[in-house]
Amino acid sequence: MTETTVVALAQAGTAHGNKAANLAWLIEHGYRVPDGIVVSAADDDGLSGWVRPDRRYAVRSSASVEDSPGFSFAGQFLTQLDLRRPDEVREAVGAVLESATDEGLIPYLQHAGIQADDIRMHVVVQEMVDSRVSGVAFSRNPMTGLADVLVESVPGTGENLVSGRATPQRWLRHWGDWTQQPDAPDLPEPTARELAETVAQVADEWGTPVDVEWSWNGTELYLLQVRPMTVTDVPVYSNRLAKEFLPGVIPPLVWSVNVPVVNSAWLELFESVVGPLDLEPDDLSRQFAYRAYFNMKAVGDIFEAMNMPRDLLEVLLGIEGGAERPRFRPGARAMRHVARVTRMAWRLWRFDREMDRLMPRAREAVVRIEGADLAAASDDELVAHLRSIETLVRRIALANIVSPLLLNAYGAMLRRRLEKRGIDAHQLDLGAGHPELESYDPKPRLRQLSEELAALDEPTHERVMAGEIELLPSGPAFLERFGHVSDSGNDFSSVPWREEPARIAALLSPPEPEAVGEGNDEEPPGPTRFDGVIAGRTVRYRFERERVSYLYTRAYGQFRPAVLEVARRLVERGRLDEVDDVFGLTRTEMETGLLDGATLDLRELAGPRLQEMEELAGVEMPEVIFGDEFTPAPPSDPEHTLVGIPSSRGVKRNTARVVSGVEEAAKVERGDIVVIPYSDVGWTPMLARAGGIVAESGGLLSHSSIVAREFGIPCVVSVPGAMRIPDGSVVRVDGFTGGVQWEPAA
Repeated sequence: MTETTVVALAQAGTAHGNKAANLAWLIEHGYRVPDGIVVSAADDDGLSGWVRPDRRYAVRSSASVEDSPGFSFAGQFLTQLDLRRPDEVREAVGAVLESATDEGLIPYLQHAGIQADDIRMHVVVQEMVDSRVSGVAFSRNPMTGLADVLVESVPGTGENLVSGRATPQRWLRHWGDWTQQPDAPDLPEPTARELAETVAQVADEWGTPVDVEWSWNGTELYLLQVRPMTVTDVPVYSNRLAKEFLPGVIPPLVWSVNVPVVNSAWLELFESVVGPLDLEPDDLSRQFAYRAYFNMKAVGDIFEAMNMPRDLLEVLLGIEGGAERPRFRPGARAMRHVARVTRMAWRLWRFDREMDRLMPRAREAVVRIEGADLAAASDDELVAHLRSIETLVRRIALANIVSPLLLNAYGAMLRRRLEKRGIDAHQLDLGAGHPELESYDPKPRLRQLSEELAALDEPTHERVMAGEIELLPSGPAFLERFGHVSDSGNDFSSVPWREEPARIAALLSPPEPEAVGEGNDEEPPGPTRFDGVIAGRTVRYRFERERVSYLYTRAYGQFRPAVLEVARRLVERGRLDEVDDVFGLTRTEMETGLLDGATLDLRELAGPRLQEMEELAGVEMPEVIFGDEFTPAPPSDPEHTLVGIPSSRGVKRNTARVVSGVEEAAKVERGDIVVIPYSDVGWTPMLARAGGIVAESGGLLSHSSIVAREFGIPCVVSVPGAMRIPDGSVVRVDGFTGGVQWEPAA
């Protein structure tokens, strides 16, 4: 008979399996855990002295491979509950040990890259908690990576939750406040709050996000299991700021030009403060459905470089929560950046001088580039001309970012100072007196054109409104000064006023009569001498913002004539059908097609992209996207749409296979969307073939959810009516929103 090794749970280590070692860690740190032991063989001699017939016991696996950061092996090994007699416990221990060699493990092991011989199995035997409510809690939202504490609960033991047979109640706590909680909770709110705070404390002490299985007996909370969350590093993208700089649909050519230019300027700004970063310009942003989104994970890396909480991203994203939000306070390690920060602060204080040096040179370069004879240039000279434009725009890009930032900073400082003295800062026009401000603003010139338009006879008026702006006395000068302006100064595919002067005419209107009112004899109090410096800088940077913005858009606008000249040549050579098709190419593809005509099929590259852009033009886009995969949802069809709880990210569209039980598993082919009532460990071989999962019940810790997250396929659980989806229909599963749509039969 094999000698049995029995170890008190509190004394377990990694040699006894991860589950036992993690429970021992909880005990050591003062958390309430049911009393237990760890055994390595089903020998009666080692168990009989500990198991008492008046108690109930739970027998669970503690394998060397489970509860790791990569793979949890949740549900893969046997668990037996509610055992009373020593012989029942002994038999359960033997069954759990044998489950390490079950053939049903093979698909999971293959996916995890683990050999069956690598498994070392121990068994945890614990006293059962008389559970009134049980469940799971995550210290971080497994779907979004946000700093939510997420709690799922079911009445009784948690086995129905893990098996997916029950739909749990859900609690969500963010920065100390509930952002979601059940209407009629099974768990008292104070207990739920205690649980959320406990899980957050466990994660903080362990130093990594965790998920915890727990049980409440009506009086006390017990922790039954803790393990590192298998998925926590979720990429997050936001268009909150991006849509201000690059609104709408952005063609591939514009994107391929803008990202190196604009993002390089942002990187220069960041690195001037924190030093070299392991980031490239492409890391800062990406496109979804041809829209611009900033990569907030990269911003989080910058926060960490300043020793500030990564969760500050959630403040920037506008995520709602309680008062315990992170603060913009650099930690002690940020002192290593003092020298850089000091140099940068000194540079920003004197940035107006830098602008005075930059702007005249940049203006001369713009005039020189505008004067180039593109039609007479060779192909190589045309490509070199594009690079000259890029070099110039790069020189201006940083100033185009810093000037508005300084205006906002000085303006906010001035407003705060004036408001403390009861002065309404909005009554002060801090730019009105700058002698050059209007020369960079088209609005005063448009008012002048409107006055000239009102004086014209009707036939001439109609010609001007049709686009003949040069008929107005100030028209030619206006086109010379502002002809480069378009609907978007960061998108050279947008047609400028110079090309379609009728756009200017649409902005002209009859002059408005001066308003006559009672007036106000009381002059608003002006800034004191003490505020003069700040007021002066606010005025200066209002001017600098307009000056650099004007010059930047004028320089950037030179990409358009150069690109259109390239496109004209490609059309002449039969490489493209239309000039505007060039916007469906990247810059590299465009230049390669010009210089090496036989290399690329430009039509095949541009055509599908332009068609896709047109199809996606009307799609509603979320402000925040979690994960690297995003597929816009098709138009809503209520008769063929269900909504559940997303439990594994991703989007998949494929054939639906409705499976009532594992006996129907043979009809599932690789990549199918599996529609099931619930799931348990026996379903794993079938789920390993699936391209997506839809479950009528279950929660974030149900077997289907865990397997889906670890296998990297989308999953939506707790979908009412899922089993009525027609077998064989085409289904789209959205693991981000929880939407499930199927296409009606033709």
